[in-house]
Amino acid sequence: MLWKGISKKNQIKEAPQRPGAWPIIGHLRMFAGLDRPFYRLLADMSDKHGPIFKLRFGMRPTVIVSSWEVAKECFTTNDMALATRPVSAASKYLGYNHAIFALSPYGPIWREIRKIATLELLSNHRLELLKHFRIQEVDWSTKELYKHWVTNKASQQPLTVEMKQWFSDLTYNMVFMMVTGKRYFGTGNASDEAEARRFQKALVHSVVLSEHSAVGDSFPFLDYVDIGGFKKDMKKMAIDLDSVSSSWVKEHRQKRIGRGASGQGDNDFIDVMITNLEGTDFSDYDPDTIIKSTILVSTPTQ
Repeated sequence: MLWKGISKKNQIKEAPQRPGAWPIIGHLRMFAGLDRPFYRLLADMSDKHGPIFKLRFGMRPTVIVSSWEVAKECFTTNDMALATRPVSAASKYLGYNHAIFALSPYGPIWREIRKIATLELLSNHRLELLKHFRIQEVDWSTKELYKHWVTNKASQQPLTVEMKQWFSDLTYNMVFMMVTGKRYFGTGNASDEAEARRFQKALVHSVVLSEHSAVGDSFPFLDYVDIGGFKKDMKKMAIDLDSVSSSWVKEHRQKRIGRGASGQGDNDFIDVMITNLEGTDFSDYDPDTIIKSTILVSTPTQ
């Protein structure tokens, strides 16, 4: 263990750093040209250096934990110390300049959105109120399958159904109904499917992009360089996501003008967010930005 401080009272334990770090680039050279999965290399390092150790990816220190006992301590005893997240290109360009709940650093905004998500959006009471959306969607989707079978019955040929797509549309419809109050995929009550497909495609692509680190994430002094074009792609996906989510928020606000803004009749997550953020002052973000960033983490990517 490494120690910092000049007195026992102020001594701070740090995870041991794996030897072999180079100046500036840290341990990155060890991961160049890997011929096996990344996690297996980390597992071998864990066997050698223990259940917790530190690596440096460029200029950014990263703690590696491979023991459930240590992981439990990280999320219980030391949860406040580990609650934050480092800023990144993904949180800047895809997360409304670090406003997105899943990527934002720990602070007042993170605490406020976490409270709303825990007590309002994902509480047992709220999920119980919205369970009719899930029941209704399973009923509609099953009836659609039955209609396809009836239509195909006359041909006396087997009915082929892409079940992966069917389950994907079922899941998205459930979430879209709970988040926006609209059903997008399938027949009957489906709304603008092209809009939802565009949002779905952009969301999946944005998750893939967020898994890549821009060079500025590891080397802040090179933040202006866009090697690989990740920032350009992130900005494009952010525009696509924002255009759809902005239309949802605008539509909800227009509907609230007619029924009043008392919170009565809040039928979906966007309504709940609008009600709870009414009068809340975020110095760096307006309420609509907070709502749109929360929509992104409320929607599945598969």
